[in-house]
Amino acid sequence: MDTKTLLCVGSGLTPRYRLNTLQGLALPPGSHLQFRYAEKIIQESIRDRLGKRELNGAAIVLGHVDCTKVQMREKDRCFIVPYRHAILLDCQRAGAIFVLNFELRAFAFAKDIEAFQTKLGANTPHWTTDSQPVGDWCQTLDSDTVPETNSYDEWQAIARQLAAREDFRRQPYFLRAQGVYEKPNAAKAEVELSLKYGQYRLRPNQEYVLRLFHFDPKGTDHAGTSPTQWLRAETSSALLKLNQDPLLAIDSPYDLKPMQFRTGDTNRDSNELLWVHPEKTSPPPSSDNPTDSRLVPDLYFPILLKSDSWALIGKALVLGCLLGAAQLITVFSKGAIEHAEVITLLVVGLSFLTAFFVVLGLRKPL
Repeated sequence: MDTKTLLCVGSGLTPRYRLNTLQGLALPPGSHLQFRYAEKIIQESIRDRLGKRELNGAAIVLGHVDCTKVQMREKDRCFIVPYRHAILLDCQRAGAIFVLNFELRAFAFAKDIEAFQTKLGANTPHWTTDSQPVGDWCQTLDSDTVPETNSYDEWQAIARQLAAREDFRRQPYFLRAQGVYEKPNAAKAEVELSLKYGQYRLRPNQEYVLRLFHFDPKGTDHAGTSPTQWLRAETSSALLKLNQDPLLAIDSPYDLKPMQFRTGDTNRDSNELLWVHPEKTSPPPSSDNPTDSRLVPDLYFPILLKSDSWALIGKALVLGCLLGAAQLITVFSKGAIEHAEVITLLVVGLSFLTAFFVVLGLRKPL
């Protein structure tokens, strides 16, 4: 790749853009996230290459640009907080609109956030004389500008940097998905799972746990988010079954919440979804800030539930043997018959074909 790292920023100009920032800070490495840009807010020198997908695979730094008037900087430049490293998976162009899909990597922490502003391009987002934000929301950036980190200390520092901006001043808390783990048993220890192609690949009939960390940057050692907020977990089908109350209470300044679930039995690979979102019965937003309740992001965890091929084949063989035995007993109980060998082969063959037809996915999974 013969280009520098790209800096792609979102703003607080709509709730969707703010939620994308919160999702980018919350989702585990390997997750996919989508941004969208109008052509005029992409650096001119990279527009054609983006549109032709020549920059697919480029290194990305995701950031949040503060376009609120109360945070205007000297020389009218908007303040940018970097928060995540990513890889550009694909760019789809629809006329003058560019849709960028990222795969999230480590977090991006600019310890000296003021110094970071000085390394941005001349056309970095800024305000015009009539207080309209313009500039490059997608621009090139020196690759060594923002170090990578997976430290919880530095993730919390990023949350504090965002909470200091007007867009997130009333943010009740920030989320970080620690990941999905296969629960331990007597034979093995707990295993942390990695995402592949944006999905968790899980096995049937297994116990798993999703862990979510929440943090209130403005809380104290003992008190934080108030009133109590609620998260709800849901699944896409009965193949994912929660093993606990689907509601999680956010009633402290920090905590690590487990969400336990079990996979069902399936005779074919199945695309499923575990979804965590704000509970609709959460306290309504205050009258002086009607957008409060919309600042908690929905988190989607795509899952590919893999069938256990060897177990299915074993079931089919056992079922075939039982069917064949039952049929042969019925046939030969009537006494000697002609062409016994041929009849036996036909009965056994049809029994095993029936068993494999039933077991190996020639019907919908239950």
